[in-house]
Amino acid sequence: MQRMTDERRQRRNKIILSVFIALIMILSTFGFVLDYAGDGGAQQSENAQSDYGPLTFKLNGQAVVTKVNGQTLQFGFFPSQLNDINVSAGVREALHQPAFYITSDPSDPYAPAIDELALRYSEMIPVLTQGYPLLAFTNATGYSRPSISCANASATSPVLYFKYGNDTAIRYEGDCIIAEARTPTDVLALADRLIYIMMGVVSGP
Repeated sequence: MQRMTDERRQRRNKIILSVFIALIMILSTFGFVLDYAGDGGAQQSENAQSDYGPLTFKLNGQAVVTKVNGQTLQFGFFPSQLNDINVSAGVREALHQPAFYITSDPSDPYAPAIDELALRYSEMIPVLTQGYPLLAFTNATGYSRPSISCANASATSPVLYFKYGNDTAIRYEGDCIIAEARTPTDVLALADRLIYIMMGVVSGP
């Protein structure tokens, strides 16, 4: 009976994920549903401080946008909507290394969403820093990416590991950033949270 329940839950998660990814593609490349933090999606703009000076985040269609270094960056959430996601110390420093790996299990229940954000990182991070993310899988058999897990992490080559979990949080363990998502929406919320951390974004009036 328990096995049947688990199988039904997995099928349900796959259906939800497929619908969610389809909505992302329909709305825009990174246009997400802005309801992660209650009714926060109703806001139209938000000011924040960052390493790049004062920034204004505005709602543009289904995406939150701001300009950094002359480039328009798109997010799914305003910074203040993600403040409740717990983040361990050391994450910001690891994200500022010249190179780090982004890895995941190709059989993860949220693999399509994780792969979307991995491609997003490879485009956004060079705009923000001199670093460059290297894409990998924990089990890369049959793929062109290298096999990288938290066991390969070091101070000079940290690993960012996205995975499904029972909670949504970002923790730092042994030079490995573990971004654990409870729902498909949380995968994308974690991606925004990490980029905001990298940018030194602090919400304010």
